[in-house]
Amino acid sequence: MKTSKKDLTFIFGIEIILLILLTISIYNLLKMATVYITSHYQNTIPVIGSVIMYLMPIVFYIFHIKRSKHKEFSKIGAIIYVSITSILILTGLIMILMSFNYFWNNNNNGNYVNFGFLPLPIDMIIYSVIMLLLNVSLIYKTFKNNEKLNYYYELFNAYDVISYKTFNIIFSIILLLISGCYFGMFFASFNSLKNVLINANYIFLIFAVLIPFYNIIYFTYNYFKNKTYKSNLIYTIITISLNFLFLIIFLILELTSPNFVVQVGKPLFLIDFALSIPVGSYILVFDLLFTLIISVISLVKLIRSKKSSNKIEESTNN
Repeated sequence: MKTSKKDLTFIFGIEIILLILLTISIYNLLKMATVYITSHYQNTIPVIGSVIMYLMPIVFYIFHIKRSKHKEFSKIGAIIYVSITSILILTGLIMILMSFNYFWNNNNNGNYVNFGFLPLPIDMIIYSVIMLLLNVSLIYKTFKNNEKLNYYYELFNAYDVISYKTFNIIFSIILLLISGCYFGMFFASFNSLKNVLINANYIFLIFAVLIPFYNIIYFTYNYFKNKTYKSNLIYTIITISLNFLFLIIFLILELTSPNFVVQVGKPLFLIDFALSIPVGSYILVFDLLFTLIISVISLVKLIRSKKSSNKIEESTNN
């Protein structure tokens, strides 16, 4: 199908909006869980409202992947999806508005380390409006001029530049959720600099939490077709170097300063601080180690493939 500049702008805008909301939401979801645990499970209504609001962008992105890379909704499916998500968003919004003073007072007391520049619950109200508008756009695009049911899918696959399989989609979503959380940590670190003990370890953590986000870009790059050998080789070597470097430094710091993440990284690793268990650290190390292993395997395969193609060329020339 022919894809216009207007269509491409729509695609790009949806991707950016959902990725930003996803990143913010994953971090804030962990933040809210930490507050709930440390407050001994009090104030359930505002917490439930917040959890609903921060979970919805994750749901939106998963279904966005489904629609754009796998299969579009039927018209009935679109109506059901929009109805359920809109009801959940409105339910969460009502709970948040009922607890407006609770959030506002905690902001004033400095009890929340907020991700962005907006105070709670103003940020969640804005997120709810954005998500409801996305639902409106879905209904509009689904029913506009009786277009094909796979309109959205065809838009995202018009140029046939990415190779997606079911496993790749599931794998990408898992990595995206992990990297989104750490990417949120990175932004939160700047809002919290005045409240932490700034030292070399904390500065290292600020940059270390960016690596999982880089890794998801690397894995996404691997799905692209028609990659050149040179670009693939350079990108893979950079990925190996970054993950190896940060993994070694992290392990050295952990050995020389046991539990350093919990001691200096409170604004970043909230769950670790609340439970005194380095859950976030374990996941970060796993992400670095897993990507390192996969990228090394990819490098070996890449070099072997190049050697094989060279031999074939030589035999052909001879």
